[in-house]
Amino acid sequence: MRLLAALLLLGGCTLVAIVATIALSRVLPSLEAALGLSMLLMGVLLYLVFPGTGAVFVVALVAVSHGLAGGLIWYRKKTFGR
Repeated sequence: MRLLAALLLLGGCTLVAIVATIALSRVLPSLEAALGLSMLLMGVLLYLVFPGTGAVFVVALVAVSHGLAGGLIWYRKKTFGR
């Protein structure tokens, strides 16, 4: 049951990371800057919403979800050239 909850949380955070990164990349000049700002914003928000979970959990969740999001965005750009 915990594994399912963790996978759902990771999937949701990855979806939010993809949307936030694409939205920020319209304003910022590079994908890396948009990904970094998205990581910062999501990390602060998760740390404020779930204060008892600890910083290590939040950092791991943000890093993995943004790693997946960055990989998927890169693959989409490589495949479709947009």
